[in-house]
Amino acid sequence: MPDQPCQPEPRASSASRVSAAPDRPSTTAIEVAVAVDDYDVVLDLLWRYQPHAVVEATDRAGVTFTVAYSSDERLAQVRRALASLEAEIRMRQDVDDWVGTWRAGAAPIAVGPFSVRLPEHESDAGAVLDLVIEPGTTFGFSHPSTTLALELLSRSRPVTEGSVRVADVGCGSGILSVAAASLGGHVVDAVDIDPTAVGAARHNAAENGLEISCAVGSATSLPQGAYAIVLANLTAATLRELRIDLERLVATGGELVLSGMLVHQAEEVAGWFAGFELVDRIIDGEWVAMRLRR
Repeated sequence: MPDQPCQPEPRASSASRVSAAPDRPSTTAIEVAVAVDDYDVVLDLLWRYQPHAVVEATDRAGVTFTVAYSSDERLAQVRRALASLEAEIRMRQDVDDWVGTWRAGAAPIAVGPFSVRLPEHESDAGAVLDLVIEPGTTFGFSHPSTTLALELLSRSRPVTEGSVRVADVGCGSGILSVAAASLGGHVVDAVDIDPTAVGAARHNAAENGLEISCAVGSATSLPQGAYAIVLANLTAATLRELRIDLERLVATGGELVLSGMLVHQAEEVAGWFAGFELVDRIIDGEWVAMRLRR
């Protein structure tokens, strides 16, 4: 289940995701409310200006982002960039340590064989695979798109059959890469266009005593046809942009795990990958993930 971070109350949130630098409390933030159809465009724009904390809440009315930046100048740049979009923008003053509040209330998550926890959580002695993840300034800890991808990874036929090569495109904090490596015997290649995310993924792999290859780049940085499993937890807009490059990475008989899309986008996304068959689909609230086989 998603965390319930400290966030505005006008809407009942069915899903939320938090990204935050643990040692940088936010004092000023902006709220951006948009229609679901504008989700991808606004999300990509907000991250282009390097926020240090983000809360995202989704319900049937749309999506509300609460975003903190490191300076008033950066906030002004974001507001100018949003001016051409139909977005409701509100300034917000935080009197509490928003990020610290979230971390204090965050709980470990259990998905398939995985227990995923923050460094301050106690280890789960009963977990098959106990993973420690520091989110840093990247997406990914307990957002439904991440937990859905973890579930499908654990169900993937190649990953249960033996040693395979796995690609993680847009690895963020490295949760999926670390999880794949923890399953044993798998070579994991991870890429992200954000150098901060690459550093976070490398750190998290090392903290769990696991090896992954992680570099700044995208799907075009990886060898074609080399992977039994390709993981892509990305927005629908980014999946559309990368669909040909993602297809080229998957070996014959290999699987493509797609997450990060909303339920109403799933049919269209699946249609972009004509050379694949849908073998699994799971839903959590407004979010959906799919496993496709070449």
